[in-house]
Amino acid sequence: MSSDSSRFNLEQVEELGIYLLLKEREPSLDRILLALLNRIERRLYERYSIAEFENIKQIYHNNTI
Repeated sequence: MSSDSSRFNLEQVEELGIYLLLKEREPSLDRILLALLNRIERRLYERYSIAEFENIKQIYHNNTI
């Protein structure tokens, strides 16, 4: 089931939205969704500074209005 043809790319703002959604629900995530959250979080740490990451919800909001 895991082949290159089944992968798709998300826009940065979409990835950020999914991260925020999963982060809010982190205590109840199963192992698959927790692994996804961790992968997205690593990518976001590479993309944003510490100061930006502290305001990640605002960054998301600014890109969705």
